[in-house]
Amino acid sequence: RLQPTEVLRDAGTLESTLHHELLHMLVEEHAKAGTPLWYREGLVLYLAQPNAELKRGTPLSSDPGALDKTLHDPMSEQELRQAYAEAEARVARLVAQNGSATVIRWLQEGVPAQ
Repeated sequence: RLQPTEVLRDAGTLESTLHHELLHMLVEEHAKAGTPLWYREGLVLYLAQPNAELKRGTPLSSDPGALDKTLHDPMSEQELRQAYAEAEARVARLVAQNGSATVIRWLQEGVPAQ
């Protein structure tokens, strides 16, 4: 579901929104069953802007399961934004440590325990 195209166009976000949503379709189509939500969301955000500078100081919770819960059922808009930032930071760090090809391959093979 998207905002009406004229609203997105007027806001200057039509192309980036469509790009983001198409990435979601690709990620979901290739994700192995049970792939964590934080990983799928973080991968989409990373792929949308792979050269973006990692948000410095994004805290990583010790429990990726709690991150999934927050992404699925946030208590506030701020909590949701923070969870998306953490998911993106986690994936960006995985790419920095393992390379993008490996991290993308995990989408189909399964994400190693974090």
